Amino acid sequence: MRYAHATILWDSIFSVGSQLVQIFSFPLWKKWAEQKSNTLMLVWVAAGMATAPFLTVLSTNLIYLTFVQMTSGFFVSGTMLLLFNLLLEQSPKEKRTYCITTYNVLLSFVAFMAPQIGIWLLETIGMQK
Repeated sequence: MRYAHATILWDSIFSVGSQLVQIFSFPLWKKWAEQKSNTLMLVWVAAGMATAPFLTVLSTNLIYLTFVQMTSGFFVSGTMLLLFNLLLEQSPKEKRTYCITTYNVLLSFVAFMAPQIGIWLLETIGMQK
């Protein structure tokens, strides 16, 4: 936000755009996972999510950044759905509660670290006008 000179309104637009795309793309990811497989779709999701930090630092244009956040939301929803599907597929029934608990703790840790890595990339690479 500092580099792009985004106001709190723009920050809200980024968040709402991302969340709306997440809400509406869950059915698509569900359909694709059923047609192909959770594992195959996870490869596509990981590739899509990997582009977000690099696309973000390419420009300070706020409309472009909104589009990047919405694209990121699309892949985040797929990641959440597919990882949970894989967790349910792979976890033994007698340890499923433990597996889900561990998954949630690790997911929270990653959710904490991801923005830190993004800020580090921003400061290392910078943003182009």
